[in-house]
Amino acid sequence: MHIRPTKIKVTRILLLFLLAVLGIEVQAQEMVNERFYKITLTQALTTLAKKHYIHIAYNPTLTEKEQENLTITDKSVEDALKMLTRKTSLTVQKVESRSYIIKEKTNSNNDSQSNRKKKYTISGYVSQEGSGEKLIAASVAVEGKAAGAISNEFGFYSLTLEEGSYNLIFTFVGYQPTVQKVDLSENRQINVSLSEGQRIQEVVITQKKENELHLRPQMSLNTLSMSQVKVTPVLFGEADVLKTIQLLPGVKSGSEGTSGIYVRGGTPDQNLILLDGVPVYNASHMLGFFSVFNADAINSTQIYKGGFPARYGERLSSVIDVRMKEGNMQKYEGEFAIGLISSKLSVSGPIVKDKTSFIVSARRTYADLLIKGAELLNKVKDDDNSNNDVANIYFYDINAKVNHKFSDTDRLYLSYYGGKDITKAETKDTYTEGTSTTNDKTSLDLSWGNTIGAVRWNHIFSPQLFANTTATYTRYSFNVNTDFKSSTTNSSSDPKYNRSSSSFFSGIDDLGAKVDFDYLPSTAHAIKLGASATYHTFTPSASESSVINEDDPSSNIKQKERKKTYAKELAIYAEDTYDINQTLSLNAGVRGSLFLVDGASYHAVEPRLSFNIKTTESSSVKLSYVEMTQYLHFLTSGSMALPSDLWVPTTSKVKPQRSKQVALGITKTLNKYNLTLETYYKKMDRIIEYKDGAYFDENDTSWEDKVTAGKGTGYGVELMGEKRSGKLTGWISYTLSWADRKFDDLNAGRTFPFSYDKRHDISVVLNYKPSNRIDFGATWVYNTGRAFTLGTETYKPYTSDIPNVISSTEVSNNSDRNNIRLPAYHRFDIGVNFRKKKKWGERTWSVGVYNVYNRKNTFFVYPNTEKGTLKSFSLFTVIPSISYSYKF
Repeated sequence: MHIRPTKIKVTRILLLFLLAVLGIEVQAQEMVNERFYKITLTQALTTLAKKHYIHIAYNPTLTEKEQENLTITDKSVEDALKMLTRKTSLTVQKVESRSYIIKEKTNSNNDSQSNRKKKYTISGYVSQEGSGEKLIAASVAVEGKAAGAISNEFGFYSLTLEEGSYNLIFTFVGYQPTVQKVDLSENRQINVSLSEGQRIQEVVITQKKENELHLRPQMSLNTLSMSQVKVTPVLFGEADVLKTIQLLPGVKSGSEGTSGIYVRGGTPDQNLILLDGVPVYNASHMLGFFSVFNADAINSTQIYKGGFPARYGERLSSVIDVRMKEGNMQKYEGEFAIGLISSKLSVSGPIVKDKTSFIVSARRTYADLLIKGAELLNKVKDDDNSNNDVANIYFYDINAKVNHKFSDTDRLYLSYYGGKDITKAETKDTYTEGTSTTNDKTSLDLSWGNTIGAVRWNHIFSPQLFANTTATYTRYSFNVNTDFKSSTTNSSSDPKYNRSSSSFFSGIDDLGAKVDFDYLPSTAHAIKLGASATYHTFTPSASESSVINEDDPSSNIKQKERKKTYAKELAIYAEDTYDINQTLSLNAGVRGSLFLVDGASYHAVEPRLSFNIKTTESSSVKLSYVEMTQYLHFLTSGSMALPSDLWVPTTSKVKPQRSKQVALGITKTLNKYNLTLETYYKKMDRIIEYKDGAYFDENDTSWEDKVTAGKGTGYGVELMGEKRSGKLTGWISYTLSWADRKFDDLNAGRTFPFSYDKRHDISVVLNYKPSNRIDFGATWVYNTGRAFTLGTETYKPYTSDIPNVISSTEVSNNSDRNNIRLPAYHRFDIGVNFRKKKKWGERTWSVGVYNVYNRKNTFFVYPNTEKGTLKSFSLFTVIPSISYSYKF
């Protein structure tokens, strides 16, 4: 059964609710009524900024000497500013709805002469003060001009201007702005450091305010700060990038507590997850309850859901670009944390001050230690010690990075990630029959994990041309080893040994290289181009088994099977972000790709286009169209991704996946608030699933005959209101969406809803920081239950005419795939951080509660055939968490 589409009235109510919660008021322009007596113009401007919530940019050296004695009655803000400056050499310029610049008057002769001035380039890096950590997507604006730049993923910016004197304003969300005066008569390199703290009201980014959404052609992009991630309460209190991403509009979560991500009707394998530019093939620990990203090692995270720039490819649904920290260039620092089920340690500092830095971050769970403690306790209570079962489960990961500065134009980065999940189980049994005693031992060793490495070289060819060259390696592997040993002894003969063992391996290895260029010839153009090459090695199945029997050596068996597939993937791209005028800007690009595998070849040309039309000083309309190609497939047999699921390539039988997506959006910036409304439609071709009743066995050599290809669609509306500064920050998002699938070989060729077709999805994320000693976090989520397949008819076990042959399994007949919906999912989480400055650093106690009101959310359902009803199984109830961390 399906939920009927929501009427427009519901959307209207939700919009009003959103505006009410965020405290946004739509009202007539405020009038100024002020009396100024014997105060400087600086003081008068500060008063107006605070009382009327406006931003004013000015040079204090020009306003400090001016004395004001003036009464203003029922004047607009702009008229009031003009009255304050009418007897001075200053003029007022309005650049946005609530933003103004006070500057010196210029004459037309100077303006005409400026047309003949030479042009020079200002370039450099924007970094964090005290550590040298690069700030990605920091804004560089020019006071009084519609010009500016934004730092790239390495903190580099470039800005070409005419000869003259300028005030450059450097800003980044959560940091105090810095104003730098520049006399430009030659190319200049200016590196700027920003300190953490709230933006002061009297400093403003002018017309090229890059961090405001309505001024960029890029749409369907969300940027997460690590400070936001660390205060968002999640399961077990472990700060998690992927679980925070699940709270964004257009992103559906997987099963409860897991880090699965389903973007705009896509599947987890259609997300390109990058760590320092290197693909991560399995981003989860412990079946998805943790992600592989240690928050202490991460600098920034961006997720693209549509409007993909041409520099990104290889997947259909999203790009999650995670960048590691580079290490403190100035001083040694570190942080450790101890929680209920995991601990972590991070250390960074200079190897050579201002030259070479490092960072090492490690994390490990100790569920295995808790299990061992419980086992010892059981053995003490159990007098006969008959319980010989042993189990272990844990994971660990390590992040490391070295950053070396050869010169102002050359830098080298070495990055490493290694992580593994380990599960072990062992059972011992002893029994006696007559005079013989037999000892059996069965063991299981299960492990999976990622290994990632990268070498990057940044080179500045000129102030306008930046290059990054990268060599990468990534590996994902899954291993299962089982072993059975049996020894039999008696008084009349020597011991006899029997042993059988088996192992299974699957994985993917990539070797890659790429080069990317940033070319900024003017303030109107930001050109990116590059090329990449990847050599894939796929091992869908490799198995080995042996049987040793001392009683009958002739029955000994040893088998070994291994099948590998090799493929080459090449790509080239070019894109340009072009500010056509003050109203219209666009990002246009194209990406070409080639895939070679087993004598077959595939190629694709993928156009990318995004427009931004500025409708007012604080709002714009955006439109994007993209085509994507994916040459890799993911075979999964369940609704929840497991480590045993397989990565396989496009082959001569299985074609590459393709998608087309169009999106239309509106953005609005109101003081501290950003509002976005987007609608999208995505069509996917050649996506694959197992045929009915098929699955992959460790002895299979051909998976291609067990899958079928089909189509998918995803469409919907996403609404988000966000507040990014002040004591109260956070966002509220609502998604109304549909996602369907259609396969000729499944569901009798009829269209059926995708498993994670969740019609309504609401997330409320709030963080309140009344002081530097305490902060509060709260999240509330609601979504429609996912689609689920349940048989409509059940047949009793079949009894054969052949004696002693009976089928013990009931047969269920499914009329349609995903024919019911699980109950709606919702929960409320809270967290509190208590911080205190100590002699050698800062300590933090973090307390949280997951699922505060103990909602029994359905994990899966199964039929109760005796009563003719459904039973629901829930995974989590109320889960408290507590952790202690110390930053030094």
